[in-house]
Amino acid sequence: MTRGLQKTTIAICAALGLYATPVTATAQEISLEPLSSDIITNLLTGGFVVTQKVFVDGKPEASPTPFKVRYTCKAITGEQTGELTVTTETPARVDNIPLGTECELFEQDGDREGYTKTVGFDKQKFFVTDKNQVITATNTYAREQGVFKITSKIVGAETGRKFRVDYSCIDPKVSNGQGPVTSFLEVDGEATSPPLSLGSICTLTVPNQQLPGYALDKIDIEPKPEVVIGREPIDVTLTNNYVRSTGSISIAQKLQVDGKPANPDASIKVGYTCGGLTGEAELKNGNPARIENIPTGTQCEFTDLGGDRAGYIKNSQFDKQKVTVTTKEQAITLTENYNRDAGSLTISKRVTGNAVALAPKTFKFDYQCAAQRGTVEVRAGETVTIPTPAVPGLTCTVTEQDAQVPAATMATTYFVNGQPAGTQVPTNAKFLSSSDYTARVGKFTVSKKITADIPTGRSDFPFTYTCQPAYDGAFAPVDQALTITGTSAESIDLPLGTTCTVTEQDAPVAGYTWNAPASQSVTVGGSVLFENVYKRQTAQFGIANTVRVWEPLRNGTINFTYECVDPAHTKITGTLAVSGNGQQAIAPEKLPVGTLCTVYENAQDAQRTGFRHYAPEAFTFTVGEKDVNKVIGFNQTSTYVPVVPFMVPVVRLLAAPIMRLFDA
Repeated sequence: MTRGLQKTTIAICAALGLYATPVTATAQEISLEPLSSDIITNLLTGGFVVTQKVFVDGKPEASPTPFKVRYTCKAITGEQTGELTVTTETPARVDNIPLGTECELFEQDGDREGYTKTVGFDKQKFFVTDKNQVITATNTYAREQGVFKITSKIVGAETGRKFRVDYSCIDPKVSNGQGPVTSFLEVDGEATSPPLSLGSICTLTVPNQQLPGYALDKIDIEPKPEVVIGREPIDVTLTNNYVRSTGSISIAQKLQVDGKPANPDASIKVGYTCGGLTGEAELKNGNPARIENIPTGTQCEFTDLGGDRAGYIKNSQFDKQKVTVTTKEQAITLTENYNRDAGSLTISKRVTGNAVALAPKTFKFDYQCAAQRGTVEVRAGETVTIPTPAVPGLTCTVTEQDAQVPAATMATTYFVNGQPAGTQVPTNAKFLSSSDYTARVGKFTVSKKITADIPTGRSDFPFTYTCQPAYDGAFAPVDQALTITGTSAESIDLPLGTTCTVTEQDAPVAGYTWNAPASQSVTVGGSVLFENVYKRQTAQFGIANTVRVWEPLRNGTINFTYECVDPAHTKITGTLAVSGNGQQAIAPEKLPVGTLCTVYENAQDAQRTGFRHYAPEAFTFTVGEKDVNKVIGFNQTSTYVPVVPFMVPVVRLLAAPIMRLFDA
């Protein structure tokens, strides 16, 4: 019996690693000498060391703050409990725990205001296997988070346009020099910020966002442009106050009598129609008149309301008879020509329309009065007098030569003594040819090409364009809005020959990098293509696994499974083979910002014959903007404890003589 007990004891000690060299039990007689309590304690007890790690918002922290850790160890000789004080700089140690005892650890404090705490032990339950077993407690602190909500209002204009709001948030609890969180929201009625650290102070600013035809008067952010993030959403109201952009028109007068310049000596009136606005402008003794506060984009048309002069034939002409109001003042000139009535045939020319500048400067008329025939040239707004034969009841035929131009349509009406008529003109009558020139119009096309490694989900892209007039007085919009909701969009109607500069407005997408393409120039009838290149902001993650064993099993690998869902609800799954020697293995996938992942050890694959396996707890993480172009690292520990079926009965056999030694 003595020999068998001694052999068993030696085998246990060898298995427990208590001998420096292998020990072989022989068949010789061995006398069992009484063992001292110190020897038994050294041979059959072990201990463990508890170390502390602290991570705050994913970053390690060297914290002198002490943490309380309670332990419970259940041995066959009874239960042993206690409390340890540990910091990140000072570990705590427990000794004299019987080998093979199962222990469990619990952290009792460590809460921080404004943070959620997660406590993880690399081995919360474990068997005591030696004297220097190290257990690491990891406290992970994440800032509690909240959001702010923005409701946008528009005063003075009607539009469904999105508005950009920039924000910069500083977390006063961050003490490691981390800069502010800066980003923006696109508000279309309502928008909610991403989760932000509780207590963060956020400053909101709104860039000047123009609306065609309107000027931004002021921006109101209520209750104030600074918000403090709380547990409940913070409501902010953004009000953009717009006023209608207006322009003005200046009207000047020129007077010619018998083909010579003259100083205006009386007041005349000019009638105007600007959309739904009508009125009269008075030019006093040649001084210009101004029409003000006309909404931009309005088309105005003018009429000469001046009277005739006795003994003269009058013909008047506007250099721009129709204009479109812009923020730049439009200047027009009315020229009045008076020619003495000599009792002969008079031919006058008047040009109207929005393309007066495109019309010819002179017009040719063929005439025949009995045997008298000829051709005369008449300038727009002027009159030519032709002596006619003194034949009672004489009628002249007047024929106007073609005066069409490529960039405008022309419609001509004839008048005799102020009444619509044909080309038969009695002698001493006044013949007027009035031609209306209307610009031919067209559009240009703006196309959009999207290049993205992952679909962005964005479908609307705002542009503005500013045009140079094709001719003097031609309509040329400034900051005209254009939005592409598909692949292309067309401009409004513009006179042929108009050249415009097209600029894309802000079109960023959260979670993507994007640079605005350069402005492009285009002429009516042409097209331009803008390409937006979006690159997803991504990160990778890696796992470093340390295997803790009684016998070294660190040369093999353990599989970890990861299951991720990106912001587009696309599932990303895979398995990562991680060695047990603490070297990091990196998953190949590049995960977009906002991706949520769960990672766990494949416990079934990790089983080893003769060992009890303790897998690390599964963990989750979300890829943040701070992780872009980085590898997010995680440390895991897999624990193996040998299974020795005969150890408990043997320890029971040894317990009685050991206890007697302590009683002695």
